[in-house]
Amino acid sequence: GHIHACANRPEVYYGESGEGLMLLETPEGEVRILEVKPRVAVYVPPFWIHRSVNTGAVPLVMSFFYPSDSGQDYNIIEKSGGMAVRIMANGTGWEAVKNPAYRPRSQSDIAAVHASAR
Repeated sequence: GHIHACANRPEVYYGESGEGLMLLETPEGEVRILEVKPRVAVYVPPFWIHRSVNTGAVPLVMSFFYPSDSGQDYNIIEKSGGMAVRIMANGTGWEAVKNPAYRPRSQSDIAAVHASAR
């Protein structure tokens, strides 16, 4: 997953085939989980970290669209020990579980994300 290096840029994903989830998280730690399946569009708002997760038995295929100057920042997830939740198989589907390695982001890291907006 990633946040956009220019964090005020949105992104749209469109499910082509397969089934999955879009895991969304604000720098402050708010989490949302959206379903991805064929013919479903998922909007990732500006300033949201995002990661796709395949929950099906076949590959998850998506098209995606974002401004060409968005860039990607993967370090924000690494510095926090991952995202706040993990998606785990539970025998009948999936469940979101707290990531024990997750560390909330510092106020200076959050401020840096907001300062990246151009």
